[in-house]
Amino acid sequence: MAALNGKWKLVSVDNFVPYLDAVDVQGEFREKALKLLTPENNITQDITIDGDAITIVTTTPISPIEVKATNKQEFQSRYLDGREIKTVFTVEGDTLKEEVSGPFSTTILRALEGAEMVMTMKSGDVTSTRRYQKV
Repeated sequence: MAALNGKWKLVSVDNFVPYLDAVDVQGEFREKALKLLTPENNITQDITIDGDAITIVTTTPISPIEVKATNKQEFQSRYLDGREIKTVFTVEGDTLKEEVSGPFSTTILRALEGAEMVMTMKSGDVTSTRRYQKV
């Protein structure tokens, strides 16, 4: 799983507005997401997978967000807009799967495609793709 380890910079985003609709992000949180979670804002994800320990630090213009998890163990946290969610990370070969449940459900896959990390976020029949390059 060492393939995903490292710091990744966001370079492109597709279909983000429909995804925000699918996970019901509203009001000021929606505006912030559309304004700040874009490639122009130097978004990075620093991923460390060491055995069953998973750490992801996402750096945004507002502040870094750190998530620490254990492979296949559910934990409770809050989504970016404050809603309570349950999350399970699963390491599957060279893919990191994140399943979120609560007031909405989404599955986020992080996998390598060539030299890029592709983060595919799916909720219902809506998919948004975020592409990252290693820095």
